[in-house]
Order: sequence, then C-alpha cells, then structure tokens
Amino acid sequence: MFDERGRDDARLLGVGQVGGPRYGEEPRAGYPGGDLLDPSDDQHLPVYNRRPETFGADHYVLTNPDSLKTTHHGIELNVRYSGDRLWIVGGASAGRMEGAAAARGFHVFQNDAAIPTDAFSNPNAATFTHGTAFADRGYTIKTAGTYRFAHDVRLGIVARYQDGQPFSRLVLAPDLNQGAEAIRAYRAARTRFTYTLTADARVQVPVTIGKQRFDVVWDVFNFVNRDNEVEEWVVTGPAFRTPTAWQPRPVMHLGVRVAF
Repeated sequence: MFDERGRDDARLLGVGQVGGPRYGEEPRAGYPGGDLLDPSDDQHLPVYNRRPETFGADHYVLTNPDSLKTTHHGIELNVRYSGDRLWIVGGASAGRMEGAAAARGFHVFQNDAAIPTDAFSNPNAATFTHGTAFADRGYTIKTAGTYRFAHDVRLGIVARYQDGQPFSRLVLAPDLNQGAEAIRAYRAARTRFTYTLTADARVQVPVTIGKQRFDVVWDVFNFVNRDNEVEEWVVTGPAFRTPTAWQPRPVMHLGVRVAF
C-alpha cells in the first residue's frame, strides 16, 4: 500500500508583546556558521539587548499571526505477507515537517510548532525560528515478522530505523541586561543527531504440564548491540556535538506466560 499525504496549517497561536520596543539590536559578527573549524562561513547574528527601563512593563497577548504557518508532507509505503508459518509486515516513510519552534532547544516542548511560539515576544527567539520540527525523523523503516516452527515454537523479530532528531546549534550571549540568552546559529535540521537502529527478538516455547500449558518467553532487546548517541551537546564551543545520551545496550528478559 502506498500513501501520500500533505497538510498546511496557518494562523497558529503565538504570544506577542503589547506596547513599544523593549529591545535594541547590537550588531555582532564572527559567529561560526555550520562549520566551527572553517571561518569562511562565519556570520552575523543579531543580538538584542533589553532596555533596562522596560523591565516590569511586560504585557502579553495571545494572537494568531498571519506569518505563522506549518507544513506537513510525506509518503508512506506498507507491505504485508501472511503465510501458513511466516507472517511479515514492513513499512517505510519519507516526510518533512516545518514550522516555527515554540522555544530555543531541541526537546518536544521547545522545537514544536503545536505550542505557542515566543518568537513574537522576544526578538532573540525569532532568529532561525522556522525550521524542522521535533517529530520529524526524515526517513524511517520498520519491519516485524514471526515464524512458527514445529511444536508451535515461535520466533519474532522487530526492527526499526529512523533518521536522527533535528536540532539547531545554539550561541550563548552572556552579557545582556536581561541575562544570558541563547540564539540559534542556523535553522533546525541543518544538523541532526545520529540515526537510531534497533532490533528486538522474542523466542516463545510452549510447555505442557498435565492439562496446563505454559509459554516460556525469552526477549532480547537491541540484539544488534547498536550504541549510537541519540542526544548531543548543542551549544557552540569545544564540547559541541559531544554525546550526552546513547541508545540502551542489549537487554534480555525471561518470563513465563500462563493462560487461564
């Protein structure tokens, strides 16, 4: 089965400031672009410093800006086979989700267009705010299957692949009147975390004692022993892209299932 879908959303929720300007721009140059080691792509990033006389004068309004839009486009392919002993299903997808992030960062409550963005209330949040959303994984592949051997012994395998999570490198501006603030150095998905690939297996062996049937179940999670990093340090500096979280190592589970 092949499926192609698309959706565009407009006039989403945003939080804006009421009143006159509260920030003044301070031109600063020399921030590295996509390559930290190559100065040829260094760029000017706008840094906005809040005027001290405006502190305590915040008034916010929840609104629907005309410029706030999201797009969702993707294709999906699914196949399935059912035989006497073998059952297998597989699917693959390619997609793209774009919109304004809710806040600076890569987590679900930050890089998500479904949450009201702060880009209209803080100009430092508006730089490269439009990018690829948290849920976007680019290309994904999933497959699962079972095989029934003699004596009803069963083997099942599930495997999953997905592209890495999109993120923006952050530049910290420490010497601002309002305190340190992070500014995106480029749009989300110009860089991604490492892809994830896992495969899990289950062996199920029936055992009969008297009239009672038991199933001995042995599960092995991540039996291919992938240990890719799934999160990294995203702040500009020597530690940029240092892994901070990894896929779990292989785990085994042994159990007994009883049907009453």
